[in-house]
Amino acid sequence: MADGRVAITDPRHSLVRLVDPETLEETGTIAVEGRPFAIVAVGGSGASH
Repeated sequence: MADGRVAITDPRHSLVRLVDPETLEETGTIAVEGRPFAIVAVGGSGASH
């Protein structure tokens, strides 16, 4: 999940496709170099402890 969307790699087209998890519609793409086959996600809530 990235900003409420699912990120899916598309190596054949050198893209990361962003999909709405509720409608399963593509909401955007991110062009990348090479052939992406895996995604590593790192994030945080911004909350202070």
